[in-house]
Amino acid sequence: MVLGASLFLQRSPILLGLSPPPRLVPDQRGKSPSPPTPAPPSSTRSRPRRRPGVRRLSHILRERGRGARRAKREGRSRRIATDSCSSILLLLPPSDLGCTTGKMIRQLLKVAAGHHTRQCSSSYLHWVPRTPHFLLPSLELLCTNRPTRFFTTDRDHLTRFLCSKKASQHVRDLNVETEDVGVHFVGSQQLCSQIEDAKDSIAKDFDLEKLKDLYCRHVRPELVSRLLIHNHKFNAISTHWLKYQTHARINNRPRFTSCYDVMVYLVGLRQEYWVFYLNYLARERISVIEEWVSISTTQHMFYDLGLKNLSSTIHFHKGEAVASWHKDSSTADLANLIWKDNQVISATTYLGVSDCISIAQSEAKSVFAILTKAKDLGIENFVLWTDNKEICGVLNGTKHITTENKDWNLFMAIRVLRSAFKRLVAIWVPREMMAPANGMLRLGVKHPQCVEQSAKPWAYLLNGLPEFRLSLSEAATKEMNTFGKPIHGEPRHNKYFIELDAEMKKISALNNLIQVLKPKKLYVAIKELQRKSDLMQKELLELLGTSVTRRLKGWSLLDIEAGDDKSGSLLIIFDGICPETPLPHVDLIVMLSTATDRGILARMGVRELSASSYIFFHGPCSPTNPGKKGQN
Repeated sequence: MVLGASLFLQRSPILLGLSPPPRLVPDQRGKSPSPPTPAPPSSTRSRPRRRPGVRRLSHILRERGRGARRAKREGRSRRIATDSCSSILLLLPPSDLGCTTGKMIRQLLKVAAGHHTRQCSSSYLHWVPRTPHFLLPSLELLCTNRPTRFFTTDRDHLTRFLCSKKASQHVRDLNVETEDVGVHFVGSQQLCSQIEDAKDSIAKDFDLEKLKDLYCRHVRPELVSRLLIHNHKFNAISTHWLKYQTHARINNRPRFTSCYDVMVYLVGLRQEYWVFYLNYLARERISVIEEWVSISTTQHMFYDLGLKNLSSTIHFHKGEAVASWHKDSSTADLANLIWKDNQVISATTYLGVSDCISIAQSEAKSVFAILTKAKDLGIENFVLWTDNKEICGVLNGTKHITTENKDWNLFMAIRVLRSAFKRLVAIWVPREMMAPANGMLRLGVKHPQCVEQSAKPWAYLLNGLPEFRLSLSEAATKEMNTFGKPIHGEPRHNKYFIELDAEMKKISALNNLIQVLKPKKLYVAIKELQRKSDLMQKELLELLGTSVTRRLKGWSLLDIEAGDDKSGSLLIIFDGICPETPLPHVDLIVMLSTATDRGILARMGVRELSASSYIFFHGPCSPTNPGKKGQN
């Protein structure tokens, strides 16, 4: 560790260089000093004396042995300053510089020692006897009763932090709570055999004909009842129209997948998770193109609460930082969430943050806010989630920042905040994984005042259920970017059907229709309700709840108030064919039919329910006037 880092010591050529200019030796009469007498030439040519700088004591003893003996012969002494690392700084004695200068240097050394070794007294600076051994008392031995911090961000102890010996010793002294691991060495023949068997099994499981059969019998009816099927090619004009209308409806980037991609993903997914994946497609309005080619991939994710304890003394907190950027006003809304185990200890929303000219700036300010909050809470080990790869790179160092970057000051401000934590782990995650913080942000926009946020909407993620993220392939993305805004798509109809091969599947289809369409008025026509099985009647009662029932020539018409004023009215014919009785006027009629009804439905001109039916039910937007919903 280096002593004497004050401005005077940095600029003094005598104190910095440790090799002063040729010393002037005063004669016996006290007259003007004269240059020292050169040493007689030696028979052996000695190596030139190197400028030592600041060395450890062992290095000084090796390189300055001859200089020490010469100093002894000349009756001179050198003052040595030391700290707890036993590093030394060689200084000229005050007698060579005059009484006034020597006193000044002594005072400066005491101030510097007190500045750089605050836990030790500056009185530990003392003269070294005139000895060739340069034996020094170590301040480390004198201060053994004081705790030592090896890794610290205190700039007063920076030199101790840079002591490589201390760091190496610290690493060697580390202990682990993990028990010893027994490593087994096994031959590769058995592993190779298992791999070959798995490859053969995959070839059978993913046989195209087998996938098609599984798709038609089990998966396709679920997709139809969720209004996800688009029975056209990917580059068809109707697909262009559906892409534009979906974007206008959900105000988000529309996506497509193929029936082949759906089946490949489902076969590799636990069957109890299939329904969650299909619900994800419906929630995001990801239409399924019925082509047996691959155009997308799905990322499989699980929410977690950050790194767990590495040991009994290392505990991690987890934070989420999100931002919503408003380009028109150059403002942003920010939301931060900090977890300790499974409890939220801090939840903050910032509305209308100014001077945000890019999404990167918005995310950087959100990260700055959460790091500052975590620092104020005294958190030392922190895992930070962000959905911006650029800001994640700023924190973990993969982002190259130069002064030419317009956000250099902001980026460096959050990068410097790393030093406030012992351990800071920055992780990029998709926005879908940050549902709690994202939900907080939306709640803050609706309710600017402080409100109590229920954790109930996070139950799905906090209970370890899977989250999904579907993305198009590069080729499909490039092609979809060329899609236009056609005026017409599929022809509009009022009546549609869903073909099902089992009575109980109608309950699932009925539930899917209600959940996806969310009609403001719902009618369900059931033929001979009293003759249905007890289980069927129980399921219908649980699903539809209390309703007004009217009887029309053997049919029971259930009238249910759904309560969503933004949607239209829906009539579901539970038993296939429309009754020959007057029905209420509705926006959409859906018949739950079987294979035996195909002929009658074809003569009636009833079409199968599709993704376009969802657009028609809510009202398509006019390409010439995006803000106005019209008829197609």
